[in-house]
Amino acid sequence: MSAHPRKTGCRECQDEGQIPQCVHDCGLLELFDEIYAAFDGKRQAIVGHWLEPDTPLSGVMAGHIRQMRSRSEEVRTYKDRKEMIEAISELVYLRSTGIAWCTNDTGVDCAGGQCEDCEHGCIDDSNKPFWEGLYLQQIELRQIDDLDDSGSKTVERTMERCEKVLTDLGIDIIRLKEQVADVEAI
Repeated sequence: MSAHPRKTGCRECQDEGQIPQCVHDCGLLELFDEIYAAFDGKRQAIVGHWLEPDTPLSGVMAGHIRQMRSRSEEVRTYKDRKEMIEAISELVYLRSTGIAWCTNDTGVDCAGGQCEDCEHGCIDDSNKPFWEGLYLQQIELRQIDDLDDSGSKTVERTMERCEKVLTDLGIDIIRLKEQVADVEAI
């Protein structure tokens, strides 16, 4: 027995020799399988959504996805769309940044919150509420009287980012501004 026994597994199976048995007896493998199945199902749903011809997308990765889904040749290596989505999603590292989907599997070359300009970022309509909210916040910030030059420039840059993404996602920016004006008039 080592001088520093491992503290993994359940409390009943703390002994080093029982750890593999603990994983089976305590249901950890089944739990990991359930977690992975849920994750894989969600990943397949996201990739399948991206491949739908009418799904609005933004970001650098969106261009690659649009190219893939616009190819006119028939799919020859998969028996159907479901099988294709399963195969493609297995190849895609995917995580949410909160503002986009990130496909960067190395962590290197991260755009640091500038997902719309990152080669690994894809923004779909599930991210639209964030971008709308951010845009509306910038409109509010723009109205602050004592906002200095640096703050004003940041607000303007952020508004430009939001306008590009929201336009890509099919939002009419002029109409959105009109809605804000209508609310402020009340």
